[in-house]
Amino acid sequence: MVCMPYGWYMDVVQIGGLCGEFCTENWPSPVVRKCYALMVLVMQFILPFATMAVCYYTIFARLRERTESKLKRLTERSQLLECSAGNTSPSEKKEDGAQKVTFEEQQRLSVLASQRRTTTILLSMVLLFGLMWLPHNLYSLIIEYNEAFFNNGERDNTYIVSMIAHLISMTTNVANPILYAWLNPSFKEMLLTSIRRRPRAQGKPTTKPTVVSV
Repeated sequence: MVCMPYGWYMDVVQIGGLCGEFCTENWPSPVVRKCYALMVLVMQFILPFATMAVCYYTIFARLRERTESKLKRLTERSQLLECSAGNTSPSEKKEDGAQKVTFEEQQRLSVLASQRRTTTILLSMVLLFGLMWLPHNLYSLIIEYNEAFFNNGERDNTYIVSMIAHLISMTTNVANPILYAWLNPSFKEMLLTSIRRRPRAQGKPTTKPTVVSV
């Protein structure tokens, strides 16, 4: 739907001094073209960025509630275990209490680490999308309002700036899987283990079975 006006105002023209026909934009007025550029900015960057921020914040709020509920249950269970151990001897109570405190503290730290990791992923995804797609959208908006902005008189840097901005925006397709994988402790541990084992496997001599003919 967003690209329909762009396709509607495309014409095939012939440019003097060049062979062949070329497909180019032919807007009825510069005002219409600038309005379309603003609409593309809203639909391509502002609206997706705002939607992603709201959705990820909602996910973060739900996960925070779940984490608080888990921590509350851990605290209640710890208090219940302390009350149930009230009839034991002082030495046994001290030893069991230390073990229970250590176990409960490990569980609490594990829950907090999981929440911290999830928060880092969600926040990084929103910031990554905004920072990576901002140069491309700013470039498109600047070109629509001032085509000679990147032309210093001696050299036209429009094409170079366009390629760099587009390259930065496309890095999100590569950065997202890497971010998810690296912040996943299981995947990271498995990857590091496989990397450590590979040199050992390559260093082992290959042995061939000996065939003895009788």
